[in-house]
Amino acid sequence: MDIAGLPSDILVEVTASIVTRSATPLNDIVNLRRSCKVFRDATAARKVRRCMAVHREWRLHWWDKARFLSVLRRCAASGNPEASYILGLEEFCNRRRKASGLRHLLHAMEHGHAAAAYMMGMITLHDSLRSPGGAEQALERWTASPPGLHPLAPAGQGAGWPPCAERPCRSCEG
Repeated sequence: MDIAGLPSDILVEVTASIVTRSATPLNDIVNLRRSCKVFRDATAARKVRRCMAVHREWRLHWWDKARFLSVLRRCAASGNPEASYILGLEEFCNRRRKASGLRHLLHAMEHGHAAAAYMMGMITLHDSLRSPGGAEQALERWTASPPGLHPLAPAGQGAGWPPCAERPCRSCEG
């Protein structure tokens, strides 16, 4: 049996596993795409971008920032929390696009990214310091949150927000 005989979902799982654990996930994707048509198709799957260890591609940020941001955008659009976190920082801090940055940080936080949750807390606290009594209100919001309700939860969201509050997001780990 050759590799083309394997089910496509198995090939996607193998490819996702490779890019999750690889020291150079982009190079591995390029090499897999070049190897054969079935891996080219497998590397195009949404799950592969969602599971890619984008933080390991930090060198690309210095060599080709436009390409790095393009990769991050595709991975974030596929649900990659680490890519959303890095994009959120880039948008919020470097490009001064507050709404876009907060949207990316919130997405990462909703999927269990601890650093994104910390950043959202710091941003909330910083913004609250601009108004009289704001710091106290922010602190009350954090401490008075009912059990199971996150203090940054959007209006109308009930218990269990963010979705991964009970456990870390492990959509990519088997």
